[in-house]
Amino acid sequence: MISIANIQTALVEILTGVIGTTRTVTASTIERGVTDDEALRALSLAKTQCNVTFGLIENNDANPFHVRSNYRLVNVPITVELVQHLPSVIEIANRDTIRAGLIYLADQALQALSYPNNMLVTSAAAATGIIGGCLQDTKITAFVENWDNQIITTTITGTAIVRVDQSV
Repeated sequence: MISIANIQTALVEILTGVIGTTRTVTASTIERGVTDDEALRALSLAKTQCNVTFGLIENNDANPFHVRSNYRLVNVPITVELVQHLPSVIEIANRDTIRAGLIYLADQALQALSYPNNMLVTSAAAATGIIGGCLQDTKITAFVENWDNQIITTTITGTAIVRVDQSV
């Protein structure tokens, strides 16, 4: 059975600097984002918020005989949004500095997500089932600046190839 909860936990932990052995995210620079119904006052302007979503899970091409095996491999598409809420007033001269800092942080997150063995287990030693302990085909797919609403959003996508144990 696939453990999306463990994968979700490991993703948030790698992004917040809790786990990872090499190419990690600096602790206390990213925190877990809030959902739409949570109070916006819970947001820390000093930290970037991370939100993780999953796409349609499909069988991986590497296991054509998955029906008769005691395990199978699946592709789990993952989207990570890094959202930075900015102070209400940003000097135009400071925008380049803010932009550069967020691009650096997004690259740091991308490297941590795609480095082997960084997400084999959660901080509580719960196995994720992610083959190689990292995401494949990671890339920054969007960098959206909304200066009117004081929000910058960076989107990172990748795929976790996950081993799923199944009854024979």
